[in-house]
Amino acid sequence: MFRFKTLDNDAFYKAIEEKDYVRLKTAVISSIRNNPAFLVAEGQKYTEARIAMDILYEQVPEMFSEYKVLEFEHPFDEHERENWDKEYFLRQTFLLGENFCFDRYKNLRKIGKEIDKRSNTNFQVPQEQEPMEEKEQVIKTNSQMVPQKAKPLMLLGVIILAVVVLVVIVAGIK
Repeated sequence: MFRFKTLDNDAFYKAIEEKDYVRLKTAVISSIRNNPAFLVAEGQKYTEARIAMDILYEQVPEMFSEYKVLEFEHPFDEHERENWDKEYFLRQTFLLGENFCFDRYKNLRKIGKEIDKRSNTNFQVPQEQEPMEEKEQVIKTNSQMVPQKAKPLMLLGVIILAVVVLVVIVAGIK
């Protein structure tokens, strides 16, 4: 069993057991967003997102589909690299959630690497998340202050929730 550094291992493998496709897609998309340049950690052959995709394909292949152009999207075109920016990248991560397949993953990898190269963002390989001390996790309700270290985690939670809500809404429309 692979031990992820940036994903919650227990939640990931539990979602596989329960065939919770929404949670699994969200985990992969979060991993991609945490490492948009697809940098490989030292001692690893692949990114954690790729490893997650491989594990999912092996254990829950039914959650994958063939690439298809969705009604509301402009088809991916590798010759339109000048239009690739962070906004485009984020749209493509959403589309991966709607049409979960390796081709979209590969497109995201190309886009992320191109944006990193072009904008010289100097993305870093995501580091293992350190557990927060209990006192830093507490939100002070009387003063409405949030500890500095908790803010990025709250933002990530809000983003993940938004993606899940969008997936549920779009799935309900079909």
